[in-house]
Amino acid sequence: MGVPRRSFFEMLSYFSPSVEERDKLREFSSSAGQDDLLAYCMRPRRTVTEVLGDFPRTAPAIPLSYMFDVFPVIAERSFSISSAECPAYVDLTVGIVEYKTLMQRVRRGVCTKWLAQMRVGETLSMRFARGTMRLPPASTPIIMVGPGTGIAAFMSFIQSRPGADNYLFFGCRSEKRDFYYRERLQRWVDEGSLHLYCAFSRDGPTKVYVQDRIREYSQVVWSLVASQGAVIFVSGNANRMPDDVRQAFADVVAANNPDMSTDDASSYIAGLVKDGRYQEECWY
Repeated sequence: MGVPRRSFFEMLSYFSPSVEERDKLREFSSSAGQDDLLAYCMRPRRTVTEVLGDFPRTAPAIPLSYMFDVFPVIAERSFSISSAECPAYVDLTVGIVEYKTLMQRVRRGVCTKWLAQMRVGETLSMRFARGTMRLPPASTPIIMVGPGTGIAAFMSFIQSRPGADNYLFFGCRSEKRDFYYRERLQRWVDEGSLHLYCAFSRDGPTKVYVQDRIREYSQVVWSLVASQGAVIFVSGNANRMPDDVRQAFADVVAANNPDMSTDDASSYIAGLVKDGRYQEECWY
């Protein structure tokens, strides 16, 4: 189970027969207790199960009829399709979630762990949802920025545009361990269907990210955007990457237009967004 929210502690406080535990639960659910809740629950990624273990008198007092109110429903998981339209199969690019918390406890993603344990031949239920990114005609160049599993949708884009002007900025930690689809990407490069720029953040003495590569190839990027009407696509983790990448494109605009101010460069990118020429599909 995931990390419980503030409302979870408030609900538990109503059922607790223990004065001590009830007071603590109310403290966690109060406005004044949010710093304590952050330290106790959010930062160490403490799960619902672990919280219930810390409140042994409250846990068994939860009425069966309130179980679905107390415990959050597992949200559906969405994954970008990484294959072109095909009636026979669908490819997904899924990062298996596994890490250690501050308490040195191993955490595994509910859905990705389940997918990783599936055997060949097993079936699962899914639904298809329309994505938010829209491809331009094949005659229009596209610039794709997809670090990590953000590359998923762009694999389908490139397959859908053989021989077109496709530019991909891909980033990961290590070339040897995390370079997804390396052989296929290289084949497309050799065939002339892809221009590939990679950033391996942990392989060198300094960290290099996709936004650094965008700035490095500033003239190429600016020529595509300003002279050829290229459409930019950004996909991946929504924490810092989208803002950093957008700033990198603004820096490209400024670097190739010395008379343009920083604000004007940012406004130029905002104009691309408004015109549908700068599209993001990112997630947490």
